[in-house]
Amino acid sequence: MDSRKNQYKPTTSAGSASLRNKKRDEKNVLRKDKREKVLLRKRTRHGVSESSEYEITTDQIKDLTNKLMTKKEDKVLYLKLLRSGFAQGTALIDAFLQVDNAMPCLISLLTGSDAEVQLMATWCLTNISAGTEQHAMTVARHASSYLITYLSSPSAPLQDQCAWTLGNLAGEGEEERKLLMQQGVVAALVPLLKSACSNVVKSAAFALSNLARSSEAKQKMVEMNVVDALVHLLELKNGAEDVITESLWVLTYLTACPEYAKTLSDAGVLKKVLNLLYEASKHEEPNVLLVTPLLRCLGNMMCDSEVMSTQDNQELVSDARLYESIDKFMHHSVLHLQKEGLWVLSNLAVYEPLCQKLIKCNLLPTVISLLNSAYNIRYEAAYCLCNIAQHGDDICREIFKQHAIPNIVPTLKSHDLELVSMSLSLIQMIMQASQEMAVKEFEEHGGLNGLELLEYNDNLTISQKTNHILDNFIYKYMTVKE
Repeated sequence: MDSRKNQYKPTTSAGSASLRNKKRDEKNVLRKDKREKVLLRKRTRHGVSESSEYEITTDQIKDLTNKLMTKKEDKVLYLKLLRSGFAQGTALIDAFLQVDNAMPCLISLLTGSDAEVQLMATWCLTNISAGTEQHAMTVARHASSYLITYLSSPSAPLQDQCAWTLGNLAGEGEEERKLLMQQGVVAALVPLLKSACSNVVKSAAFALSNLARSSEAKQKMVEMNVVDALVHLLELKNGAEDVITESLWVLTYLTACPEYAKTLSDAGVLKKVLNLLYEASKHEEPNVLLVTPLLRCLGNMMCDSEVMSTQDNQELVSDARLYESIDKFMHHSVLHLQKEGLWVLSNLAVYEPLCQKLIKCNLLPTVISLLNSAYNIRYEAAYCLCNIAQHGDDICREIFKQHAIPNIVPTLKSHDLELVSMSLSLIQMIMQASQEMAVKEFEEHGGLNGLELLEYNDNLTISQKTNHILDNFIYKYMTVKE
């Protein structure tokens, strides 16, 4: 995994655009990992009536497996107990696979004629696929072709379970995704987005979002008009937030690709995402699982100059409701919502009219206050402020008036050199605009001590920025004062 971060430099707008594009590409890699923490990339499934208090041992798993293979009766019961055990831990999956011919037996039940047994066998595969990488690959090699075939089954529960299992396999790694792509998985999944069964739609979208980590899969999805299907799902009402959430995760991957920007823009994705964001912000306790992909889609689209080049889209992102909504989410107790909100603002702030809108809507105090938050939040806040400050001295003076200096100074002591480098750039721009007043406030809040520690830093960029501030502002002001 490549490093996501790049040093901020207050340069021309062209340099800023290049930095923004590179930052987006590298951020997308880590955002995929972050997504896995919010919505697990692989998921087990529990029965409605199953009690998590009943724990199954490895010996019981082996005994159930042997009974499954030798007894003609009660196969549904044995499969239900096994699926419950598989959801309790990978050691129990290992115990099952250690029994000779256990997986071939499960596959024979999957391909049999008994519908209930077939569904339970698929459910077992779902939970096995949520285990280790080895477990997932075992399922992929033995069962993936059957699972893809049964996506066209007339049984909605079986479609749902097969799609869920394929989602787990796709979430495991590139090798599994490559295998599934070779077997035509995307062509089988996309039509399920139009299913009348919401569970089928959710599982299909879950599988597609994990497949969308692959460039080949994304291209195939777009060719199959997945964007139109997803946009339709964003219009659903009456408690369909879970369907919308899964659909948005697919869009987070598509919006991260500049080559699909026009397709997404023409389909009206930006407007749909904004409307959903406004609706979510009305709730006192917004649905975090919904808001996360909404903000990410929005941030990705703001990165793209083609999306932002149309008059309609510029008007959409000039709506005061957008800034009010982001401000609310940046005050949320869930830290990653703060981070996602800052990511959106950073990309909006690149455009001077939108930067002015941000300031007019009084978001500067919120952004500045987040310099005192957790590290990854501080980094995003500093980056956002650098994007705002690049628009000139007047805006830098506004940042200074909002008491940015006292909040920036502590970041100079951070162990993260990239955060320190950005903070130095921000200090330089503020001092360039506000001169003696900024230098005075900087000294009053202990900034000089921070600079002295960085003056001879081994990092050449940091030492150069530090000495530039000292020579052109601090020493100059001290000389005047004397």
